[in-house]
Amino acid sequence: MPGMRKKILWVDDEIEFLRSHVMFLETRGYSVTTASNGDEAVRLVGEDDLGYDIVLLDKQMPVKSGNATLDEIKACRPDLPIVMLTGYQHNADIAAGKRYDACLTKPVDPNKLLATCQRVLDAKLSASRKLADKYLRSYTENQTRASGQLSASDWMSLYHTLAKWDVEIDGVGGEGMRQTHTGLKSDCGKTFCGFVAENYTEWIRGRHNRPPMQVDVVRKVIAPELREGRGVLMAVLNGMRLDQFLGIERELRRNFSVSGMKLMSLLPSTADFCVAALASGFYPDEAAEAEPTVFGQGEADPIVMKRLMRRGLERAGADKAKAFYASADGVNGRRHVRSAINAMKKGPAFGVVTVDIIRKLCGGCAADTKPSDPPAIDEAAFRRQVDSWFANSTTLSMMKEACGDSCTVVLTSGHGHVFCRRPSEIYETRQTDLSRRSLFSDRVSVDEREVFLLQELSHFRLPPNEFGAMCLMAREDFYFALHTKGDNIHKPCASSFQNGGISPEEMILPLYVCRPLAGVAR
Repeated sequence: MPGMRKKILWVDDEIEFLRSHVMFLETRGYSVTTASNGDEAVRLVGEDDLGYDIVLLDKQMPVKSGNATLDEIKACRPDLPIVMLTGYQHNADIAAGKRYDACLTKPVDPNKLLATCQRVLDAKLSASRKLADKYLRSYTENQTRASGQLSASDWMSLYHTLAKWDVEIDGVGGEGMRQTHTGLKSDCGKTFCGFVAENYTEWIRGRHNRPPMQVDVVRKVIAPELREGRGVLMAVLNGMRLDQFLGIERELRRNFSVSGMKLMSLLPSTADFCVAALASGFYPDEAAEAEPTVFGQGEADPIVMKRLMRRGLERAGADKAKAFYASADGVNGRRHVRSAINAMKKGPAFGVVTVDIIRKLCGGCAADTKPSDPPAIDEAAFRRQVDSWFANSTTLSMMKEACGDSCTVVLTSGHGHVFCRRPSEIYETRQTDLSRRSLFSDRVSVDEREVFLLQELSHFRLPPNEFGAMCLMAREDFYFALHTKGDNIHKPCASSFQNGGISPEEMILPLYVCRPLAGVAR
């Protein structure tokens, strides 16, 4: 083979009997690494996730099957071609789901194996070239769209297109395409920040052309379901953004009949304000007036949130429904989820269950957080982690158990997140917790090209804050770096996933309404 030797990972619990096949492939120009079980294969791919060009995978292996190994490899490398080797003459998985790139029947003929590897790799190269041509056309179109006069609806549509490209490029895109796409998103993000800064006050005053926002959900989505006698369970995956939701859409549509809409989050894009708006329909200043202790207490108090939700339902004309609120985070998360499911079975109710995705999968940048898996190091890795987590999550199990003729399930996020790359230095602030991209202060020195400064909280429907009368929000992919005495700069959140600022990734969010599939009784 001309050029660099292609690398094969061959996984088989009887690999010692296949040495002649391995030597045959190596004489034909391939470099072959072997693994005798699924766990070893997953480890090798994880350690060298760009190293292998193709995987030969035995379907019938003890301990971890070929299918289970495939799922874990695809979670790490969705673009990695896999040839399944099976003792069966016909493989229904191929015909039904096309989960593998090719399938061969054992015992395998070496020449047929060689031809299959070449065909699969040639197909991947062809697909990559086609994708590059398609992306180039889309790039020019999207660049032109971003330079025009866009409405909020236009921005939502454009960001949806960019997020779809995130997912598609993960599959077969090359590094050059990824870098080009990252640059386009950066340019769009900068323009979007200016658009929001110019229009946000008009949106929260209810002016013409306001996009759908989180405060609209109770009135437009929740209350109509409750008035029809159906309960509503809302799962709020805080920190999860549009590109990650697009990655799990296939799993959603496999289990539910799905409809939906896009929302613009409140500012600052933090869980406390945004979840309260989703659960009650109240702006932050209204929520604080109705329940003075709803903010500023760290984790949301379920009792306070339940009272706030009842007030929101009453205002929306659905006061007969019961309300409950729970967090699926922490050691009691599963118990809270079970309580939520049981509550939905007792009659029409509106329940909200929250999950902190950043803390759960990445740990954020706070010192006391411990992710369940090794933290994702970039956005593509985070997407893969979310895909893998959701398919086997308590959240999906809860949704499937609750969804039925008498209960509608809503899935959304309080806010997205940004991978923070650039520091924005701030001076003279009393708030030293820089674990998110927003903070309150009474005096501060910032670069307003990097930070959006709200100087009158009441004008932005925000309640008074103990740290000051101004709110600072980082733009684009900036994070706050505190300039301390002695010219020291504290940078706690460099290269981490954070929220609270202004960006399309944090603010443009999907909302899915999930009902039972047609013909499926629940």
